[in-house]
Amino acid sequence: MQMTIRAYEPADLGAVAVIWLSGWESTGVMAPGTSGTVTDLAKRLPVEIAGGWAVYVADVGGEVVGFCALAGDKLKQLFVTPIYQGRGLGKALLDFVKQARPDGFTLSTAVNSRAWAFYEREGLVRIGEKAHARFGFPMYRYAWPSHRP
Repeated sequence: MQMTIRAYEPADLGAVAVIWLSGWESTGVMAPGTSGTVTDLAKRLPVEIAGGWAVYVADVGGEVVGFCALAGDKLKQLFVTPIYQGRGLGKALLDFVKQARPDGFTLSTAVNSRAWAFYEREGLVRIGEKAHARFGFPMYRYAWPSHRP
């Protein structure tokens, strides 16, 4: 499977919104009202980009199958569409982030999701725990490698 990572383009909006929602739902940590809808996320993404997010997509044969979003030294989002999970695309996106932020970065992920095991396997270090600002569920905070908050 040939995958490329490229900068987000406005034409990617619909695919990224669907991946964002389905990826979030696949974490298994849904609480009522936490995910919103594809329309909500499609409205939110341009606002986040205008506010400083740099978004990159994973493209397989012209199909957007994953994305990551960076804001300064924070990895804000990293999702792969569920049918492509477990095929190395998440690792490829994370490796891309490591190269893009060689001085390090931080991220947060839900405690109850399987993402924390992925991040630990890929060398990120757990640096704390906090409650999600909006929904209150517990989240782990991670850093790679030398970055400390």
